Amino acid sequence: MVRPFKQEAYNHSLKNANNGIIHPVLACVRLTRKCNLRCAYCSELYVNTGKDLKQNDWKNAVDVIYKLGNRDIVFTGGEPLLRSDLVDIVRHASSRDAFVSIATNGLLLDKKYLADLSDAKLDFLCISVDTLNKNSAWGKPLTDKLAQTLEHISKSNYGFDTTVSTVVTRHNLMELPEIVSYFSSLKIPTKLMIMMQNHINKNNTKALSLEKNSAEIEVIVKKLLMMKNEGALLMDGDFTLSRLSQYFKGEFNYNCNGGVYDLSVNNDGKLVICPNGIISDKSIFDLTTKKYVEFIEENKTITDNCKGCLWSFKQRLEDSIKNYGVVKNEKN
Repeated sequence: MVRPFKQEAYNHSLKNANNGIIHPVLACVRLTRKCNLRCAYCSELYVNTGKDLKQNDWKNAVDVIYKLGNRDIVFTGGEPLLRSDLVDIVRHASSRDAFVSIATNGLLLDKKYLADLSDAKLDFLCISVDTLNKNSAWGKPLTDKLAQTLEHISKSNYGFDTTVSTVVTRHNLMELPEIVSYFSSLKIPTKLMIMMQNHINKNNTKALSLEKNSAEIEVIVKKLLMMKNEGALLMDGDFTLSRLSQYFKGEFNYNCNGGVYDLSVNNDGKLVICPNGIISDKSIFDLTTKKYVEFIEENKTITDNCKGCLWSFKQRLEDSIKNYGVVKNEKN
């Protein structure tokens, strides 16, 4: 359920960014780097970090992010549901005109947790599922418990919209149509994610890489687009799916533009320069509008030399405007 006053604020944020006003369109907040899974493709586990901020510190950090002009904040990890105070943090962030999302593996969700998140006015719940094979030894499988949770969500009337996020690898590439079809039957959209490969997790992801599968990728992309045209709930359109082929063919030529449209905060409050594990010595509490612009400029020697970055926030902005106008609720 997209709240109109938040939609209006988000639209205004996107329009400002498209008009050249520098502010964080998306804020990604890692409430913790602790996790109850160890996915082979994950790089978050290997980043040196400090202690998780306490609840009041996170509430103050959310206030700073809001004052910078952000109207779209995502709480992630690690696994954010490991924090016992997550609902309180969500409630604080949701008390004004900003979309609030949680990215989770969903394993700790139950009916009470879902009801509490709905009561806290969460806007979007994104649950990671990489394969329907519950016995899979890699990634995030659809366990029996998680399947029951998603079926319950599909039949309930919570105040948030739910999506499934699937990291695309060699192991599940050919399964993608089945995954999209399954969750569409539950009236839950699927969002595809490119597996990040960097110096942190490169050795662990060799067996998952799609670098030699460009022909298969194009076949699957065509199949998925056909399914979407026939009514399947796939959040990715042709503008986004084309990036999947481009990335693994070495034709993906976007970089993050120094994070102009993005603000990424580490679990200890430090600012993340790059998801490849580069953490700044500056804190979220150091930022004002002026200092945010200065922070971006200071890091351009790093970010502007990272070509073909899949975390391309400029591309995300273009995607939102071209594919969806200024509509956050992409499934519509």
